[in-house]
Amino acid sequence: MTNSARKLAPGLAPGLARALAIALAALLWMPASAVAERVAIPFRATAGDTFGIRVTKHINNVENGTTTETANVILEYDGEVLRASESGYRMRWTMRSARLPGSEADNAAIETSSLSVMKGIPFEFDTTAEGTPVRITNLDEIMPQILDANRRALKEGGREPTDEVMATVEKSFRAMAPAQAAQTFLPEATVLGSTQGLRMDTDTPERIEAEAPATVPNVTIKTVTQRRLQSYDRLQGWAVFTWELGFDPKSARDAAAATVRAMAPDDQSSESGTGNKAKDEMSAVMQQLSLDRKDTGQAIISLADGWTRKVYTHRRVVSSSHDQVVDHTEWWLIEINRRTKK
Repeated sequence: MTNSARKLAPGLAPGLARALAIALAALLWMPASAVAERVAIPFRATAGDTFGIRVTKHINNVENGTTTETANVILEYDGEVLRASESGYRMRWTMRSARLPGSEADNAAIETSSLSVMKGIPFEFDTTAEGTPVRITNLDEIMPQILDANRRALKEGGREPTDEVMATVEKSFRAMAPAQAAQTFLPEATVLGSTQGLRMDTDTPERIEAEAPATVPNVTIKTVTQRRLQSYDRLQGWAVFTWELGFDPKSARDAAAATVRAMAPDDQSSESGTGNKAKDEMSAVMQQLSLDRKDTGQAIISLADGWTRKVYTHRRVVSSSHDQVVDHTEWWLIEINRRTKK
């Protein structure tokens, strides 16, 4: 299995810094309050609804003009609405398959990889009225399977998953605030939820100031998002909006420091040096937070009923530090289709 394929596995943490890195990326999809009613994208569901989700991803990473990563993956999930109310839903998503298009060798290897070990794990979670995940309700129950996936990822990444390392990984997961854990382990559901229930005006851009949950409880990161409805076509049934996301540097650094304190092992004098290594990795993340960073993107959303929807997203993050420039681009296509009602 290629290294690039491993990097696409949802909810995996090959390095301790990855937990915070994934969390920061997930902030992009935090839902925003409506400002107008020119274009409405509805979402309606009832208990017993079942559906299939197909997610096609392409990632391209360029460092100082040289492409360092290109990856493609297709993920398929089974979904079910367990409970429905005016305030939100309880849903279950279970990965059915993971494959790499056009690569028989990689697809053979993927069956024993950290990506496929996520198959069959039933994530049950509560959502907002728009379907955005806010809490995984069975996290304790499925934690052993998640840790097994991370153990395999560490081995594939060349690190030895000792008991001490795995204890630190588990501690980092359990230290996450509920909403951040939901966004970290359910990135596709988070993206899908953020595109539902929107009310937007073509003439008025939104400025969204929010406090997003960090990886540890009671700690937030201030974000400012500029979002604009670029165009829509009622006849063809599509809406297009763009965004630019920024982090408040001070609150981001404070959140990273709080994460380091929450994750650091109690015994900092361990001969293995795991505690110091964890601190070093998280310190590197803190330095990354203060970089010159531009996070922009575009989403194309079908205006159809929520059970026959397609969402295409294109996101680009450019960051620079000293003599290094990293240009990271992701393309996602999420397709959701209703099946039969129980």
